[in-house]
Amino acid sequence: MGQMTAAFLVTIAVLVGATTTGNAGKPLPTDEVRGSGIRVQLAPNAATIQRKIGGEVSVMCTASGAQEDNYGLMWTKHNGIDKTGNVVVKKLDARNIVMEITNATVADSGFYQCTASADGQYVEKSVDIFFLNELRFVEMNNHLDQIPSRTSVNISCRVNKVEGEKLRTTWTKYGEPIPADGNKYGFHEGGAIFQIKEFDLLSDPGEYVCKVDNLTTGNKIKQIISVGGHQNARRATCVNHCSKFCTNMFPVFV
Repeated sequence: MGQMTAAFLVTIAVLVGATTTGNAGKPLPTDEVRGSGIRVQLAPNAATIQRKIGGEVSVMCTASGAQEDNYGLMWTKHNGIDKTGNVVVKKLDARNIVMEITNATVADSGFYQCTASADGQYVEKSVDIFFLNELRFVEMNNHLDQIPSRTSVNISCRVNKVEGEKLRTTWTKYGEPIPADGNKYGFHEGGAIFQIKEFDLLSDPGEYVCKVDNLTTGNKIKQIISVGGHQNARRATCVNHCSKFCTNMFPVFV
């Protein structure tokens, strides 16, 4: 009976050994080991890349760490990588795949992801790429002189706008926001055109500042426009500063 028990235990040991070893007695790879060392490196290695519209970007994705250099490699984008026709993906060899964007538009901005798969597992690495519209004023007339009294004056703060971008335009005079007074002032084209109605030669000349914020990209731009001639503008500026000074110094008597 003892001999039969010993033989039975030996048989079990042999069977167990057969399930945990391969050829030449080496352990078989398990799911936990297989692919656990896969790594992905992007070059340039940055979380965010910014370029101007019309520019180009090239990002290399390199995989390593697998038991054999035989990777599945691909680039993807959150809303489709080939919608504009400006993106080209090239697999250079078993470990490297490059993504190139040329003549970029705002629509090429987005979240790009490189995926490497091998040994039954995969690893991902991503980069946010932004293509920004460099704001420029359409009209660069910083001086409006010889304005007749009681006429309407239109001042432009229009910029080159790309479809899909959201802009905010604000106007100030002497650092104070210009009120939305329909009787005296008018704002058109989303504030890009500022109108002074019935121009007053005493109170309306001065330096007007318009600022445009691109709420989509975060870009900003501003310009100062002198209205009513240098002499009248300077006189109005002086009067305004004197009035503020007196108001601050003698608030009770002003």
